[in-house]
Amino acid sequence: MATAELSLKLQASSGNRIKDFLNANLINILAAVLFLLLAFFLLYPIIAVLLKSFRGPSGFTLKY
Repeated sequence: MATAELSLKLQASSGNRIKDFLNANLINILAAVLFLLLAFFLLYPIIAVLLKSFRGPSGFTLKY
C-alpha cells in the first residue's frame, strides 16, 4: 500500500512540475513557435524563387 501511495505522490508531483514549467514559460514557447513560423513563411518563398532562378530552363535568370 505504501508503494501505491508513493507512486501516486510521484505522479502528482511530476504533473505539478510540468504545469509549473508551462505556466512559467508559455509566453516564451509561444514566441519561439511564432518566430519559427514567421521565418519559414518568409524564407521559403525567397529560397524557392532563387532556386528557380538558378535552375531554370534557360539557366540563371531573375524572371521568376
